Amino acid sequence: MVRRRREASRSGTFIVRMADGRNRYLVGTGLLLIIHRLLIKFGITRKLDNSLGKYAKAIPYIVRYTTGLLLVINAAKGLLFAPNVPTDVHVIAPVLSMILATAGVMLIIGFKIRWAATVMLLAYFISLVFVRPLLDVLDLVEYVGIGLYLLLYGKNYLNTLTWHERLQPLLNPESLLRIFVGIGLMTLAMSEKLLGVGLSADFLQQHNWNMLQGIGVSDRLFIIVAGITEFVVGLTLVLNIAPRLTTAIVAALMTLTAILLGVEDIFGHLFALSLVAVVWLRNELPDSSIGKRSSKSKSVK
Repeated sequence: MVRRRREASRSGTFIVRMADGRNRYLVGTGLLLIIHRLLIKFGITRKLDNSLGKYAKAIPYIVRYTTGLLLVINAAKGLLFAPNVPTDVHVIAPVLSMILATAGVMLIIGFKIRWAATVMLLAYFISLVFVRPLLDVLDLVEYVGIGLYLLLYGKNYLNTLTWHERLQPLLNPESLLRIFVGIGLMTLAMSEKLLGVGLSADFLQQHNWNMLQGIGVSDRLFIIVAGITEFVVGLTLVLNIAPRLTTAIVAALMTLTAILLGVEDIFGHLFALSLVAVVWLRNELPDSSIGKRSSKSKSVK
């Protein structure tokens, strides 16, 4: 009870800090937005589109293989979705893990891909109902984005449901994957760093990862800075601000984490390869001009 009160007190104190430091989110997001505009203005984005866009056909294969491998490895290691969700958390978890492994094999061999994607989505939503703590499952909402991508790729279901043309660029499979990965990063930043400072502080006591300790930055301040950075990165992914740059930051952070924690942690970050493939190999500029092209076509008619 005392520990719970202490954690609640820490969380309440940090909420005040969050209110005082909200400008940091705006500064980080604004900086990435400026860089995004400059990349477009100087033609760098167009050059990347021309050089990388020709490999866009590889995106679904990368998403399939990385996701399938991740699901199979998780089941083999007794995990449901990630190391923080082991199969002993609930009696239904081992069953869901084996079902997900089956879906993973289907993805790898290319058999009934949309069925496998549907199984992924159902398993995730079932986990939301039965698996606790709930935040551990919510942190892994990127599985929803991956499942939606695999379910909707190559189809135009959402386009027929969209009542406004401006929403169409947001409702394509690639954007859904990017958005849900961004939401996952934001949720993780809030639950394990910004509102869970005590949890991260315990982790830093076991792993001396405070890279700013040499310049006098305390563990608690380091956690807050890391949380703000992770939240801003997730927010920019959701808003599609400098997507390639933001994805590069995500890949770099996860690569660093994998190096520090060891080879086993690499498997838990396989979904990042899907994000990198979707963002880097897919043309960026045409998406921002869909509305203009459609309006021009209407005026011609």
